[in-house]
Amino acid sequence: MENKVHKPVLSISLLCAGKKPEETRKSLDSLLTIKEKIDTEIIIVDTGCDDSMKEMIGRYADQIIPFSWCDDFAKARNAGLSECSGEWFMYIDDDEWFDDTTAIASFFNSGEYRDYDYAGYYIRNYYDSEGSDYDNFFGARLSRLTSDTRFEGKIHEYLTTCTGKFKRLDCFAHHYGYVFRSPEEHFAKAMRNIKPLREMIKEDPGNLHWYQQLEQELISIKEILGLKELCEDMIQRLDKYDEPEINKIRGDFYYGKLQADIQSYQYDETITDYNKYRKDRRNNGLCRAAMDFIVSVAFYEKKDYERSLNYSEKYADIYLKLKGCDDSDSVIADMSTLNTRDVFDRRHLYVLLSALIVSGIKLNRREVVHKFFPMLDKVKTDGRQFALI
Repeated sequence: MENKVHKPVLSISLLCAGKKPEETRKSLDSLLTIKEKIDTEIIIVDTGCDDSMKEMIGRYADQIIPFSWCDDFAKARNAGLSECSGEWFMYIDDDEWFDDTTAIASFFNSGEYRDYDYAGYYIRNYYDSEGSDYDNFFGARLSRLTSDTRFEGKIHEYLTTCTGKFKRLDCFAHHYGYVFRSPEEHFAKAMRNIKPLREMIKEDPGNLHWYQQLEQELISIKEILGLKELCEDMIQRLDKYDEPEINKIRGDFYYGKLQADIQSYQYDETITDYNKYRKDRRNNGLCRAAMDFIVSVAFYEKKDYERSLNYSEKYADIYLKLKGCDDSDSVIADMSTLNTRDVFDRRHLYVLLSALIVSGIKLNRREVVHKFFPMLDKVKTDGRQFALI
């Protein structure tokens, strides 16, 4: 009688460098709560653990894959992926962990996973050690496991099989990887990321994803000249196309150029560029909201409170329209790009509401102050994702 090889429902692969033992323990403990509920295997890729960390991960892993670090995240992830045998695949970093994995377990236990091709959940990126300042980033971290499943990218790697029917899981993982001890530490990390991104652009100049990732890094460290040059070049290169995905990406670089303008305090140039970019009929609603946000700040800084209020309300109108759609999260996700996806997050809302309130005071518009002041306090203190509605 032929012995059948066991095939678990889910394979989870984790990269472990052993730099943050306590966070790694939290990560692995949370993965065990998945393994307790569904048939799961845990594959750990050891990218540089010391002996004590090797001993710890050995208590959790079904298999440990030694990997000599070579500054290539895709190669490291593919090393773990190659040993996975599940129907589905999930990946996570050793400094991310869940408080509640019920949504993931239910997705598989219910059999719902058979109706989808890939899935994701929020990663809550914190910017202070207290956990009070954060953004929620949505990551596609689960996929059907096929012979074509693989990672690409030395840095900011991604799964190539995240296409088809998508499921948004109602859970999030904590991540403190963006808490820096100093601006110098932040700058150094960004520069370490920028180098391989430039290498990948040279090796694969047709992959627009790497240009967007480079844009994100340049925005984060306010490298204005490089950001301006990149965005102007990409806007020109993409101008001749009129395709849904290209149109989204072009809008991303419109947003990046406006960021370069306003980060260099060139408010008149911000307004000039906005007036040029907003006429592009190919922009979607999220792109328009992102541009409305920036130009409202530019007018605010120029003390033109009437126009600042006007464009803040345009931003809010788009927000309310999109949030009023059926399955609004999916609608917004379909419209978003790497750099516009956070335009309705807590940070943007806080800046917008502050500008609205001050503009209302300056213009003696009491109804504006009465409407938005309670919302400002909620954004500041609530500790949860905030909505205008």
